[in-house]
Amino acid sequence: MQLDMGSHVRTSDDRDAGKIKRIIFDGDSMRVRQFVVHEGILFAEERMVDIGHVDRVDEDHTVRLKLNEQQVDELPPYAHEQVMPVAIGDPYARAKVHDVVVQSGSVPWDLLVLSHGTDVYDTNGKHIGHLDEIVYEDGGHASCFIVDSGFIFTHDVKVPVTAVKSMTTDRIEISITANEAEAASRG
Repeated sequence: MQLDMGSHVRTSDDRDAGKIKRIIFDGDSMRVRQFVVHEGILFAEERMVDIGHVDRVDEDHTVRLKLNEQQVDELPPYAHEQVMPVAIGDPYARAKVHDVVVQSGSVPWDLLVLSHGTDVYDTNGKHIGHLDEIVYEDGGHASCFIVDSGFIFTHDVKVPVTAVKSMTTDRIEISITANEAEAASRG
C-alpha cells in the first residue's frame, strides 16, 4: 500500500475524513506508525490515525479506513510542538522574556513527522525533490519513498528505504546519487 500526501481519506461509512497532511514515521525501524488527517478549512482539525486503521488504498489513492465517522472524530488530535516565552515581571507592564520553553506536541520524540515539504538530498548533497508518498507493506514497514522531482515538469523518483542515510523532519539524505536513484526508478 502507499500513502500519498494529499490523498483523500474516507471512513467505513463512506464519509469524507479529510486529506493526508503528514506521515508519522519511525526512522529506526523504517515503519509508518500513523498519519495525520487534515479536515476543514475555516475551523480545521487534524487527527492522528494509526496505520492499522487502514482497510485499503483504492487505485485513485483514496485511503479507506476501518473506522466510521464517529470513531474518526474520537481519534487523538495532532498538535505541533509549541514554543512558549517565559516572561518575568509585571504582566501589565513590559515584562522581560527570560527564557523559552518548548512544549512537546502529540508525537513521541523518537518519531519523525514527514510531510510533502520534507526535502530529499542525494549522497553529494544535491536536492532531488520533496517527499510525496511512502510505499509500505503490512505492519507499516516501508519499502520505498516516492520523491516528487523537478520544477516545471515533475516526475516521480523511487528511493528504496535501504538507501536512506539519515532523516529528520525537514530532510532525508540518501546514500546514492540522484542519477543512481533516477536509474533505479526506471529499472
